[in-house]
Amino acid sequence: MGTWALCDSNRAGVLIDLPDVQGYLAFPNLGTGRLGYDYGAITQAGTAQYWYYYDTRELGEVAQKKRQVGKVAPYLIQADNGMGGLVTGACFDETTRRLYLLRMRAHRVGREFHPLVHVYQVGKAK
Repeated sequence: MGTWALCDSNRAGVLIDLPDVQGYLAFPNLGTGRLGYDYGAITQAGTAQYWYYYDTRELGEVAQKKRQVGKVAPYLIQADNGMGGLVTGACFDETTRRLYLLRMRAHRVGREFHPLVHVYQVGKAK
């Protein structure tokens, strides 16, 4: 997995706890390319956003002190390609099974970038 650099961040995460689907999703934004600590500033070639999927049982073991904090890793990592904007908010409505993500700077209008809310439908487990 590696370690986080000072240019990496995570501004949103959400717990999904349904009878057939459980997990915790995080939406980190990671520095790419050469990461440097040059002249008192943190530099990187670019950034990329990902979806990290965590097993809630493993997170529960950490809470119960049956597993060390550093011993939990995502079971799935997906690149967030082509969506634009930085995920800064997440909410899950378990009644409708909808995941709402607030993406800042996602929609360009002239010289400005506006936020967007993307909505995803969480299907039933097979």
